[in-house]
Amino acid sequence: MKRGLWWFGLAAVAIAAAMIVQMPASMVEKRLAVVNPGLSLQQLEGTIWRGSAQQVSWQGYALGTVKWSLSAASFLTLRPQLSVTINGASITGHAVLRRQWGGAVVAKDSQLMLPASWLQHILNQPTLGLSGQLDIALEHARLDNEGWLVAMTGKASWRDAAVRGGSANDPMIGLGDLDLDWQTTGEGSIQGTLNDGGGALSMMGEVSIANRAYRVRAQLAARNGDPKLRQALQFFGRSDGAGQVRLDIFGPLVALSGL
Repeated sequence: MKRGLWWFGLAAVAIAAAMIVQMPASMVEKRLAVVNPGLSLQQLEGTIWRGSAQQVSWQGYALGTVKWSLSAASFLTLRPQLSVTINGASITGHAVLRRQWGGAVVAKDSQLMLPASWLQHILNQPTLGLSGQLDIALEHARLDNEGWLVAMTGKASWRDAAVRGGSANDPMIGLGDLDLDWQTTGEGSIQGTLNDGGGALSMMGEVSIANRAYRVRAQLAARNGDPKLRQALQFFGRSDGAGQVRLDIFGPLVALSGL
């Protein structure tokens, strides 16, 4: 009798596992609609374990096609691991995400290329005009259980950087290429070193993230004394006698909740 119950239980587990593996990708859409109403997935294909969405948007930003692969083995440790690939008209990338005990999310070996205009939302600066391409390579990043960034190691490059600090009618001012190296300096504390790539803008500075806020401090100058760039830099600080402008901006971050 006991042997029969054992086989019955094993068969029930096998059937349940098979049903879970075959769960349609539409289950992902239903789950995300609850935890992150700002994320929209359309034209889903495949299963909850391996599938794709042909049209994905987040907070009004179009991402393009997203493919995912969920590791079944990771569920044995109750720490699900998800591999995600994004392929859109303006954003591409891939990442490996793992959910930890307590709800924190860790990203590793991540590559992302996206328009610099996305920074306006993340930095909570919707009126600041930004253009160019962001190339981000993260060895490690961590979001706490509320979606706040608390650790990050990696590099970011802003290619063909340009800003508009005045009104919407003002022209964009080219800055060249800018580079940023990130490292975690303590729990919830991230420090970045900011340098220029030898273009129109001469810049040295640092970016810090702590207590759910950011701060950028840098020395700016127009390389070769470009008069248009020198005039544009006046939007970001007062120039000294040598043409150096001290940049000091800070503000709250936006939680990346719902992951």
